[in-house]
Amino acid sequence: MSSPPPRRRCRQHSSALPDSIDAASPKKLPGKWAVVAAASLVHALHATAVYMVPSTLLSPMRHALGLSIAEITRPLIAYRIVQAMLLLPAGILLDIIGPQLYLRVAITAAALSAPLLPLASSLSHLMTLQIFFALSKLIGGLSTMLVVVASAFPSDKGMGTATSVLLSGYSLAGFIAPAVIGTLSQHYGWRAASMLLSLVFAVFAVPLTFHFLREHPSSTRRPSILTLFKQLTTRFKFSTLLQSEKQQQTQQPSPPPPNAASISLAQTSQSQSTAATPPPKEPLLPAPYLPVAVAVFAFSFSMHIVFDHLLVFLSEDFGMPFDRATYFMSALNLISLCTKLAVGPLADRLNKSLLMAGFGSVGAVASMLLLDFSALTFQTTTSVHHVMSFILLYSVAYAAVFSLTTAVLPEFGKSKLGFRSNFSLMILFASGSLGSYIAAALRSATGTYKWAFVWNAFSWLIVVAAALAKYVLYDRKKSNGVEHTTNPAAKVRSQ
Repeated sequence: MSSPPPRRRCRQHSSALPDSIDAASPKKLPGKWAVVAAASLVHALHATAVYMVPSTLLSPMRHALGLSIAEITRPLIAYRIVQAMLLLPAGILLDIIGPQLYLRVAITAAALSAPLLPLASSLSHLMTLQIFFALSKLIGGLSTMLVVVASAFPSDKGMGTATSVLLSGYSLAGFIAPAVIGTLSQHYGWRAASMLLSLVFAVFAVPLTFHFLREHPSSTRRPSILTLFKQLTTRFKFSTLLQSEKQQQTQQPSPPPPNAASISLAQTSQSQSTAATPPPKEPLLPAPYLPVAVAVFAFSFSMHIVFDHLLVFLSEDFGMPFDRATYFMSALNLISLCTKLAVGPLADRLNKSLLMAGFGSVGAVASMLLLDFSALTFQTTTSVHHVMSFILLYSVAYAAVFSLTTAVLPEFGKSKLGFRSNFSLMILFASGSLGSYIAAALRSATGTYKWAFVWNAFSWLIVVAAALAKYVLYDRKKSNGVEHTTNPAAKVRSQ
């Protein structure tokens, strides 16, 4: 017998092709913890190049370019405003396009533009670069990393630890970068320090991104374009078949009354079709997420007051040498790194809202250490011991609340995780811009940071109240057996 036609043979083999053309073989994919480690390191290097270098060098750049405190903080405020404005559409595109292309474009663009910072000679140059940095961080930042990491985990188990490791990359960069930048700037100038760290970012981050940070093909969060096309054609063929069957049924005589066996068979078929009904759509912003959003707003308000202005306060108001002040920032981020690693296992075992309230209280106590009270007046602290105690307590509170507000996001569902994560970051950057702007305006108007530090302490009380509200209104009811499932798909699966 003759062999089948080549066209039929090709069609037979094409049925065995994977749904995604670019899906790599599972054997060639890196392990999930390798993905977490690479994402953490790339996130650290990216944050160093586009954010930590400019924010650490605020004071040297201000003196070199002849700018005021309010003026030198404008590029960082513009950086956050751009991210706050574009995070929501970027999150929607992230859920549609996927993180792989996002990361490759963002990291490559940042590697090419970061060496331009040492060449800046005016405020307008700094503004332009920070806006471009914001765009690269927008599409290659924490949300995109979180989606890549989540796709490597088949369930929520271990996501608390993975999230803490991912966020620890930022603290690792915050520990190393300020001390390195301060030392290099003190000996060689701020331009040489900026150029060196930009080159380090380009050499290491780009290869790690292209090799490790790929979305796992087993992730069902978003089908490929080929799969979507096949689904559309299948639906079209199935609808055409249904229409032809209905036409045939209308032309045929009515069937005889069904017997008991046919009724039983129909009921079985109906129950099977009901079981195959797709789960309801997952809400974008469920009600239990709202207290989390309030906590993100409040702690970000405080965080950016500290991270944008603590170095300026220590070097200009407190009278500490700039390189020594950067060591305090390095210590803050080192303690934050250890805290994020420790909070991950706690978040997997204990209630996140209660943990958030406890660490928020620590942040409120720490913030009061920046103020010295005497009778009915107060001023910024002049005690090194108070500053050291603040660094210790604040770093624990900041890192813990940051990890907890991020680790709680997958509890509300994964199909809209990119949008929800970007919504949280939108709140974070908008609140951070407001906090940094208020601190700069108060410092320029009054010549002191004491009122900014009062706002800093008050914001932590809001974190505590929001965390307790989430626990009382939602978490405790859920633990007592009151059904309040935030993920409808999980509720359907449990039924």
